Amino acid sequence: MLRERCEFMQQIKDPTMIVQDAVHGVIELESLAVQLIDSPEFQRLREIKQLGIAYFVFPSCQHSRFEHSIGTYHMAKKLLETIHNDKNYSGPALSSSEQLAIRIAALCHDLGHGPFSHLWEEFVKRGGSEYSEYNHETISGHVLYQIICSKPTLQSELNNLGVDMNLIRSLILGDTSTVLSQQDSLKNKSFIYEILSNSLNGMDVDKWDYLLRDCLHSGLGASGTSVDIDRFLRFYRPFLHTDKDKGDENESKCWHLSFRDTELENLLRTFSLRQHLHQKVYQHKTVTAISAMIIDALELIEPVLNLRSISMNALKYQNPDSLNDFLKLHDSLLWDVFYGRGSLSRFTSENFLSRIQQAQSLIRRILNRDLYTYIDSVYEMIYYAPIGENNSHPHSFNPKKFPNLINEVATESLTLRSMGLGLGPRKSLCYEPISPHYRTFGVTSNNKRKHSKESILTEIFRRLPQDSGIRDIDDLLVTESRFSSNSTLKSPRFYFYTRSGNTFTYSEPLRVIRAYRLYWRRTNSPLKSAIYCPVTCLTEAFNQWHQEMIEDRHGAESD
Repeated sequence: MLRERCEFMQQIKDPTMIVQDAVHGVIELESLAVQLIDSPEFQRLREIKQLGIAYFVFPSCQHSRFEHSIGTYHMAKKLLETIHNDKNYSGPALSSSEQLAIRIAALCHDLGHGPFSHLWEEFVKRGGSEYSEYNHETISGHVLYQIICSKPTLQSELNNLGVDMNLIRSLILGDTSTVLSQQDSLKNKSFIYEILSNSLNGMDVDKWDYLLRDCLHSGLGASGTSVDIDRFLRFYRPFLHTDKDKGDENESKCWHLSFRDTELENLLRTFSLRQHLHQKVYQHKTVTAISAMIIDALELIEPVLNLRSISMNALKYQNPDSLNDFLKLHDSLLWDVFYGRGSLSRFTSENFLSRIQQAQSLIRRILNRDLYTYIDSVYEMIYYAPIGENNSHPHSFNPKKFPNLINEVATESLTLRSMGLGLGPRKSLCYEPISPHYRTFGVTSNNKRKHSKESILTEIFRRLPQDSGIRDIDDLLVTESRFSSNSTLKSPRFYFYTRSGNTFTYSEPLRVIRAYRLYWRRTNSPLKSAIYCPVTCLTEAFNQWHQEMIEDRHGAESD
């Protein structure tokens, strides 16, 4: 244990670079981190904005994946230091090479992002089922491998330190299956996968950095700063818990990163902040409109530039050239299309030129603030009960229906649970209410989708009067966006410990809200014979459709 601590301190005691960060202040970068940062592949992240095109609505959202990556590295480093400096910690010790792997994964986890960040993934996946496997995490691993291969000195240092590339890749992917089964030394250390990408409850250093950074740059305040990240780092430790899954009798003991019971309120504020960012920034109706226009422009030039093929070739990484073609793409693609720069200037085909001109026209509309016209929204909430629980009561979270949430561990645990479930109208840790004035489909359980974008569009279009001025259904657009009470794919499970050393878990429902927004593209001027204002007609058609849908639902429920 002492030797490992000495090796750990030796690695970090002589920082080779100090960075002044807008969020964290002074950040110390170790030599290996600097070598990774000082590469064309990593510097490319300066040209990819963290929030994609949100800066068209929030002018100060100019921060990039570059500073977020350094901030995530800093938080992972601080968390590891805090755990290893805790004299009372008696859990599994991470070796110096394992700690270094975690820091490198945190630094490099976003290397594979395409232009406009997450908007690029949405565009690629819209190409069809053959693109459904596309993800930036896998490409991040490929890019990291290419950086290391291009720097023999760095490669030699990592080999001498015993750093496992497979471990780094699995940490970026959040995939525990392969590495944990092959390495006996990690079997009691599965908690390392909860540091960067926590699939159990979504609380990880990646999220903490982007919440603080996005709040600061969107103008919501310096970190919104009801969330105290320093307290999280101070009271976040691996503890041994008994896991019981799928409602069966099989139990296993596993080490999980756990919060001190005093941090419940801090957790509540974290998810409240995340909800606020989704509703006010990430999925702002104007951000959604501009995103839709960008995707329409990309669809127009897709046959010209084969952007989806470039992205999938990078994912498969059959040769360095396939990755290099992808690395040439960043946010300047918007301006390359608008000005016809780069490879676009070589095309003379009439069909290609027409597509390029249409894409340029869309971008010009964005720059002139001639955006798709927002009409209205409707929301659907989908409820996922904790594993093993009944989904028959999705409308509210009643603790009496989830008796397993109250473990008879200690009086402290019961008190904490009572506090967590009784904070006024907020009935659960991650509850994200839909405002009363929102139109809703109601609440369903376990992803039982009642509607689709296409069906909503068809229903609204057929209710328009002939003289509405809307010529074609393609003049309309329904966007679908998703935000949830947690970033996990299933109901989250939180792990806690008390001052006396007792541990307990807290599981709760996952609420996913799908927002369907109706926009008018205004691709053509309204018909001269139009008697009614198109926006008024669309609003009335939307109201009529929604009212009929609610009546049909109530009729079905009464039957």
